[in-house]
Amino acid sequence: LFVGAFADIGLTGDKKTLVAIDADGTVKVADVATREVRQTVKAVPNGVNALAVAKTGGRFATLSADGEVKAWTLDGKEVRAWKLPTVAVAAAFTPDGKRLVTGNKDGTAYVLELP
Repeated sequence: LFVGAFADIGLTGDKKTLVAIDADGTVKVADVATREVRQTVKAVPNGVNALAVAKTGGRFATLSADGEVKAWTLDGKEVRAWKLPTVAVAAAFTPDGKRLVTGNKDGTAYVLELP
C-alpha cells in the first residue's frame, strides 16, 4: 500500500479509508480494500507533528512543527487553516466532526471550529 517512513496514520470511522502522513509532510489517502492511493497532498512543508482523522465527515487534519494546523477533505481540498501561538502536538475531532481539539506543547488546548 505505502512505501517509506510515516510520521502518523489514521482510519476513517468506517475503516474503509487509511490516511497517512510521511516525514516530509506528504499525506496519502488510500482505499483499504483495494490498497490504492486515491489522493496525495503535500500538506505540511515545515515538519510534521501529527495527523488526526475524523470518524465522520470525511476530513483529516495536519499539525506542523511551526504551529500551523490545517483541516482537509479526504479528496485533498484544504478546508481551513489556523496559525496557533503555540505548537499543536496532538489533535482529535469531536464526535460530530465539526470541531478539532488540539493538545499543545505549552500544556494548553484549543477548540477549533470547522465550517
